[in-house]
Amino acid sequence: MNETQIENAIETAKRAAQKSDTFKSETFVGVLLASLLQVSSKDNLSTQPPKDPVLAITKYKPFSASEFFANKNWTTENDRVVLAALYLEHHAGSASFEAQDIRNCLVAAKIPIPGNVNVPILRSVKRGLLMEVPNPKGTTKTWSLTQAGERYAAGLTR
Repeated sequence: MNETQIENAIETAKRAAQKSDTFKSETFVGVLLASLLQVSSKDNLSTQPPKDPVLAITKYKPFSASEFFANKNWTTENDRVVLAALYLEHHAGSASFEAQDIRNCLVAAKIPIPGNVNVPILRSVKRGLLMEVPNPKGTTKTWSLTQAGERYAAGLTR
């Protein structure tokens, strides 16, 4: 890896961090590491095209909410809410979400929606699977998945 490649990776990370409303060091570091790993893997690999072109295409396709829920073994409203939170954080790129975001995710996945989405959210907070986080707008409550919530959601895989 040469100095130019490192400088390009730093510039890419700066642009990514500036696109968000507030500068987040996690975004900068994550994009920087991804860029450096990408450059490093290009240096270590031959220039041959991928053997399976379908895998090369699907690597960049977005993961739909319905596809995500199809691979999960959920039974309760709480399970659905925690899985929707996991989808929003890991696949939709949300650091935090509102109750309406959970509802929209479940609608997009064609999953039955609880009568009141706030009830399973509050149950999940009580169980330590979700936590309230500060909302920069201050209008509604925002939530985030805890580490225990991520482990719980990982256990719901079929």
